[in-house]
Amino acid sequence: MYASDSLSDGLERTAFRKAEKKYKLYYQDTYRTPKKKKQPKPVDLSEVLDFRSVQELYDQKAELPSGIFPVLCDLDRPVFALENRPGFYFIPGELTIEQQCQWIKESLTSFPQPPNRTNHNAFYGPINDLFIAAKERKVLLAEENSNSEYDPSVTTRDAQAWKFCEEHEASSKGNSGKSISASVLLRKLRWSTLGLQFDWSKRNYDISLPHKKIPETLCQLAKELAAPAMPLGEDFQPEAAILNYFGLGDMLGGHLDDMEADWSKPIVSMSLGCKAIFLLGGKLREDPPLAMFLRSGDVVLMAGEARECFHGVPRIFTDAENAEIVPLEQQLSHEDDSSFLEYIQTSRININIRQWRLHYPVANDELRVSPLPITSGDATKAPIEATLAYAHDVCSWYAYCYNHSQIVEPKLKMQISAYLSVLWSAPIFLGPEAAASSVSPQVRACVECEYSRCYAPIRGGGCTHR
Repeated sequence: MYASDSLSDGLERTAFRKAEKKYKLYYQDTYRTPKKKKQPKPVDLSEVLDFRSVQELYDQKAELPSGIFPVLCDLDRPVFALENRPGFYFIPGELTIEQQCQWIKESLTSFPQPPNRTNHNAFYGPINDLFIAAKERKVLLAEENSNSEYDPSVTTRDAQAWKFCEEHEASSKGNSGKSISASVLLRKLRWSTLGLQFDWSKRNYDISLPHKKIPETLCQLAKELAAPAMPLGEDFQPEAAILNYFGLGDMLGGHLDDMEADWSKPIVSMSLGCKAIFLLGGKLREDPPLAMFLRSGDVVLMAGEARECFHGVPRIFTDAENAEIVPLEQQLSHEDDSSFLEYIQTSRININIRQWRLHYPVANDELRVSPLPITSGDATKAPIEATLAYAHDVCSWYAYCYNHSQIVEPKLKMQISAYLSVLWSAPIFLGPEAAASSVSPQVRACVECEYSRCYAPIRGGGCTHR
């Protein structure tokens, strides 16, 4: 997720990579002098689009820069779109200062809590109350010869269990146990997941992992924010969220958010903390990206064609001159908020909320949800009725997408195709007509033939099996 410089020569030459290197934080060589504090190299920001300035022009009823236009919607603040990036929307300063503080606190205290996963799970397993432990200057200590049981779905590098303890307790044990300070762990927090859990090793959602639903207050906010990018008459259904945590020098390399089933629905992205540069490219890394500032409280929506555009964050600004978080500092100036203030003064948090599955209409305007992926191993264990029910859902879902020209994420389509091939020994996603002729007789049976499921919907007609 976080970029490094160990990239291929071909990737180094792409327009997107050149833009990343242009804005990335580099230091002047003078930092090697012991008595001098390292200084960042100057960077030319003259070509970075500033939507705050765009909003000022809009408020003054002045002409907007070429290629930018306002979108009419029910939000209190103006929403801007780009002519050459359909599906991209920018809402400058949409979150109030109170909302920003609320979600900063939740992002540091509640959202990294198990069963939500973080980048620390792979080594330490689930960690409870990390922010509180950092505030209390505690140390995470490895317990030797521990027989503690923990969630088997969590992979750790070794069988040790870990617990927080006081610094003096850790030091009194000498070098007998591994330890790391909670404050260091907090600074090394890079991501956490809400709702359906994302498996970074497989780049897919894993429904087998325990999870909690996204908090209702965040769901409601996401639904309101998503409205400008939603198809007419449809509501956004928040099912998963990924939080990115950035510190000094961190960057998020160019990537696609491509693991959701329905690309017509937006990713709702909320920025909190220090100002950043956001790169919005095209469908190829060779397409020159557009750079823009992201400030605390800004919201970005990416839907439809914009979901196919490479994007990333090459730089955050943590210095007092460029971070632009004075309102946050004033709001968090109370003594009880000092730990939150200390963190956010040199950090940025991004909350991006997604609708993973396709919610599609069936008979009598009932809303159905696209089926959850099932692994091929599960196929042999499922009762035949459950298998046929799943198959029916897959076929109905794909038929809806096909008939309504919906964008179905290709990798997910391949995953379901592989699953159905195991079930029926048939290539299922060759298209509706080919699929209809390739499925097994058992699946071809339908209600009118005294069976409980029907494959007819994918052919767009009624039963032909009488």
